[in-house]
Amino acid sequence: MGVDVEPLLVGHEDLKHPATERHGNRLPEWKDFPKFETLCDWEGVETTPTYYSDYNLETSLQGYDAIDSVHVQGKHIGQVLGELYVDGLDSGDTGPCSIDDLERLISHYATGDIEPLFELDRLFNCPEEPV
Repeated sequence: MGVDVEPLLVGHEDLKHPATERHGNRLPEWKDFPKFETLCDWEGVETTPTYYSDYNLETSLQGYDAIDSVHVQGKHIGQVLGELYVDGLDSGDTGPCSIDDLERLISHYATGDIEPLFELDRLFNCPEEPV
C-alpha cells in the first residue's frame, strides 16, 4: 500500500522549464536542462556544497565508485548514500559510516537546496523585482 503524493504536487512548478527557456542555448545538444548548481551559477544564486570531509565520511566511502567527487551530488544519494541510510535505519548497520554522520550529511544536502530553489523561483516568476 503506497502513499498518494498527488495532493502534494498541486501547484508544483518544475523550474527546469523556465530554466531551459532562458538558458537552452547554453546547453550541449545531449542535455535537456541544466544541472541545479549550474543554473544557480548562471542566475547568480549562491549554493553551498555539502562536503564529505565535513562529516568525516571522505575515507569511509572511498570504495564506492559512484562517489566521484569531494562533495555530495544527487546521484550519490540515489546510488549509494540513500541505500546505506535506509539499510542503517533498518538494521543499525550502515557499513563504513556512522548513521548519525550520514543523516547529518543527507539532511544538510537536502536542506541546502531549499533557499536557492526559492530564489530561482522568485527570479523566474518575478523578474521585475530587485535582486
